[in-house]
Amino acid sequence: HLHEDGYYYTEGQTPFFPDPGMLQIRVGKGIEYDVVNDTVWITGDTTFTRSLSRLIDMKTFGWYSGDCHLHINHTGGFYGLNTLGLHRVARAEDLNVSYGLDNGYFFTGAVDPSSTAEQLVYMSEEYRSDTYGHVDLLGLTSLVSPTFSRWMPMLIDVADSARAQGALVVLAHPVPTSDPFDVTNWPGTGYARELPIGLLHGAYDAFEVMCYSNAPGNGIELPTWYHALNLGFRIPPVAGTDSAINRLADAPAGGYRTYAYLGTDSLTVPNWNAAVDSGRTFVTNGPLFTDFRVNGALPGDSLVTPGTPLALLVEISLFSRLPVDRLELVVNGIVERTVEPAGPFTSLDTTLAFTANESAWIAARVSGVESDWHVIGDTLFAHTAPVYVSIGNDPVTDMAAANFFLDRLNDFRTVVITEGEFESAQDSLRVTAEIENALVYYGAFTATGVEADAGASIPAPLPLSLRAAPNPFRDGTGIILDVPATKSGIPALLDVRVLDIRGRAVRTLCHEYRPPGSVAFAWDGRGADGRRAPSGVYLVRATFLGRNETTRVVLVR
Repeated sequence: HLHEDGYYYTEGQTPFFPDPGMLQIRVGKGIEYDVVNDTVWITGDTTFTRSLSRLIDMKTFGWYSGDCHLHINHTGGFYGLNTLGLHRVARAEDLNVSYGLDNGYFFTGAVDPSSTAEQLVYMSEEYRSDTYGHVDLLGLTSLVSPTFSRWMPMLIDVADSARAQGALVVLAHPVPTSDPFDVTNWPGTGYARELPIGLLHGAYDAFEVMCYSNAPGNGIELPTWYHALNLGFRIPPVAGTDSAINRLADAPAGGYRTYAYLGTDSLTVPNWNAAVDSGRTFVTNGPLFTDFRVNGALPGDSLVTPGTPLALLVEISLFSRLPVDRLELVVNGIVERTVEPAGPFTSLDTTLAFTANESAWIAARVSGVESDWHVIGDTLFAHTAPVYVSIGNDPVTDMAAANFFLDRLNDFRTVVITEGEFESAQDSLRVTAEIENALVYYGAFTATGVEADAGASIPAPLPLSLRAAPNPFRDGTGIILDVPATKSGIPALLDVRVLDIRGRAVRTLCHEYRPPGSVAFAWDGRGADGRRAPSGVYLVRATFLGRNETTRVVLVR
């Protein structure tokens, strides 16, 4: 491979035929082992041996590594690989779980037969939409077909198909470019335009925070992820390299990797996926979190208090083969505490105390300057998934985050208007309705609401004779309606229903004869079956004497 100074994989013994002189030897095996960086003078035939020592075994702490996004049959490949080759790469990189996303290539719908107890290989699918973005579908039992599209289906539909099989849906390389308008060429065809809509539908189980194909900051994309968390979307980080191992120029597998906490559970693909789905992850290119807890809660857990400030004790332990500079405690995207010992450090055990006065997400991150050939990028970096704190059931909200997604939606709408090539008017209306729905949702968080781009139009708001408060809401809202008097003075039938954005019934709040006057109903955010409705925009429709009145309410989980 030609990446940087070049590298190759070996089973352990390698013949060389160098010219006499100095031979530099570099050997690495993932990030839990020490590296060899040595020089040998060659004067004739010789044999030399170098050994790698394991510095830490993360399995003993309950953490197992994985790369969510690999390819062994990508376009532009120099040589062919089969799954046994991927397994050998996983052994060389000390990866416990390796997902090869080459769609039909060696796909079995199960753990690949090349797998062993320590290295699990699973061939699955990267679904690619030139318009909406890419998603990694991890653990499919059958492919979601077609595996590529431009305008339909939307990724929210792809996610539904994958979830029906019990697979994970990971948003792949969300920001491979800063240009949101190119739907013809890579990297524009990998840009996650549908992200604001997918968040509303709960379409993503994880977010590729670290990926070679993310454009900014060495492939580390924090701002978009932080904005999602700051609007209450609970989505854990993963790392998927997008390394095409069959190409010479690509960086190696596992240079960015996900660690999932299995605790005492055995290493299986279902257990590893379940840990990711639960948010028990951290991502890294070197530093390792052996522990992160907030009041004893692990990443992905929730702490709930009934409306009073909550005293928090954060316990953090980490190890790094290379020195790092700082540890930061991040609360709602802001650095709450920084730990910077006297000089770079390779291990740390610390406890931080502070009080949360509002609902929050809390995570830890560590960084340092890369000082070794074996690290991908020029920054040492690791970031945990958050622990979530709910105070008084108030959701985490942030106007700047809402405006961020409103800007992305307006860009998305421009793409649909200027580039859209839909096969039917129904498809066009479907996508447009999803965009408008999302604009209303995110607009509800801002002081001025939705602002249209010049030349674009948003449908005029529906009459708001119905009133809802609070709105947005999390656990319940009140619906108030003024019932007019009939000419006869006899009560008339009042029907009040909650509908989803497509007009499907969610819950009936009233269907009875009512006298005139002000009437109030409560909706607890649950459907007729008693289950919690997902985040989104809902319609409350009242029908009285042939007159329909509708208002929108925004449910935030």
